[in-house]
Amino acid sequence: MAVALALAAPVGAEETPIAADYEAALQALKRGDDREAAARLWRLLEANPAHAGAWLDLGILYCENGLAGAARQIFTLIEQRFAPSPAIRELIERYHKSGCVPPSLAARSRWTLGVSLGRDSNANLGTDQRAVTLFFDGNPVTLDLAPPSRAHSDNWRGLQLGWQAAVDSEWTAGAAISHRQYTTEHAYDQTRLQGELSRRLGDRLDTFWFNNLWLGGHDYLRSLGARTRQALAPESPWLFDASVGVQQYPAQRAYDSAQGEAKLGYSWRFNSALRVNAWAGAQLDHPLNERHGGARRGPVLQVEGQFIPAPGWRLDSGLRFQNLSDRKPYSPLFGAVVREQSLAYGWFSLTRHVAPQTRCSLAGQALKSSDRIALFDFAQNQLWLGCERDF
Repeated sequence: MAVALALAAPVGAEETPIAADYEAALQALKRGDDREAAARLWRLLEANPAHAGAWLDLGILYCENGLAGAARQIFTLIEQRFAPSPAIRELIERYHKSGCVPPSLAARSRWTLGVSLGRDSNANLGTDQRAVTLFFDGNPVTLDLAPPSRAHSDNWRGLQLGWQAAVDSEWTAGAAISHRQYTTEHAYDQTRLQGELSRRLGDRLDTFWFNNLWLGGHDYLRSLGARTRQALAPESPWLFDASVGVQQYPAQRAYDSAQGEAKLGYSWRFNSALRVNAWAGAQLDHPLNERHGGARRGPVLQVEGQFIPAPGWRLDSGLRFQNLSDRKPYSPLFGAVVREQSLAYGWFSLTRHVAPQTRCSLAGQALKSSDRIALFDFAQNQLWLGCERDF
């Protein structure tokens, strides 16, 4: 696949230092990672629409990948907005005449193979409690919990194979299969199959997905859904995000549910290397069958950020807080208590491109869930190191 021509400065403007996103895009082009380059260029253009060099690189990148319509629109924008030099006009004309012949689907596809090693403080999502109080005929009785109900820590190793392809200038398809194997807690070994189809229209991104999870070799969870995220107006820092989905538990159908979430967000771009999004919204978890406690709903707060400290490096991190309350008492065994779950979740991923088409990440996440019914309290911390290579 051809590599797009990169300009060190905007066309028709004085030369300026290359922004971190632009330099990251150039590095991605050099190593043949066209999708990463396109994502970086779009991010730069969202923050600085006057960067003609990024527009030109993006147009050429689209043309060389056979996305003629998108390339033509970008070339027209450059000619109308930036008054390019004769040399740039000649270059654009040459690409126009080429017809932007699309490569085969195989040429537009990328395979990714990944390996990882990690540590999980709570592989079975066991409770924090050692005893629980139940009510029998209205009388409280305290029972000690057996060790299998409590948290079990373990090491794990993982393997993942992924595929992604640009269908056309708007649509991208992808799929992945992964396996995580614990050292001792094999009942919680995870095999996951997932797929995604996404469409980008300017500032709007629509995604459709499915996911199938097996635990210990048994079919545990099936889910599918859709999500949309977009700016409220062109180049606006205000964002809207909404998702809907359905979850099915083949062996525990009482827990099948439909879920929805809507959030309003604001995006800060402090410079080309640092971006932070903050969100506030609400979510609903509605049972599809008769479930203890009935429907659950509550507020959501989330903040996420990305920092590029140097070319080839990227730090992603975030925090999420949510509170879900049932509509009715959970069970007579817990008296008249109505469940209310408060969950705090944080994550980070530090990624380094160590070689062409190869990257390694140090990542972690921490989760703490508190509930009015203490039996459902749990915490989980994970830390892992993984490497991926594109083919």
